[in-house]
This record gives sequence, structure tokens and C-alpha cells, in this order.
Amino acid sequence: MNEDLNRATGRTTRLVDYYIQELFNHPNEEVEIIDHTNTQKSNTHLTQLILQRMYNEHRQIKIKVIKQNVLKYVQM
Repeated sequence: MNEDLNRATGRTTRLVDYYIQELFNHPNEEVEIIDHTNTQKSNTHLTQLILQRMYNEHRQIKIKVIKQNVLKYVQM
């Protein structure tokens, strides 16, 4: 029941926005993706959401997957 109170609050969406900004603000640096629940499954899910958003909105930007939840914006 308590878990339901935390759903649909927009935290994951804000984290996606935050990490995309981090990637743009720190080109050629690794950015570790950590979800608010900080489990391997949730971190991986958040990473996939970020990659999907980048593909949908910034297809020309190259994002490299370093590890399961570590990304890097490769600026040419």
C-alpha cells in the first residue's frame, strides 16, 4: 500500500530530465544513473528511459553505454 503512494509522482521523469542535463553539461564524462529507489533493476530501467528519450528527442547525439547504468555523451 505504501508503495502505491509513491507512484505517479513524477520523480522518475524528473530524474530522466536531470540525467539528460548532466550528460549535456559533462560531455565525454561518465555519468552514473541512480534511480530514487537505487536498486539494480530500477537503475537499469531509468537508464533505458534516458536512452529512449535521447533517441526520440536527440537522435543526432551519440550516447555510449559504459556499464549497465553508466552513460557517456560522446561529443565529437
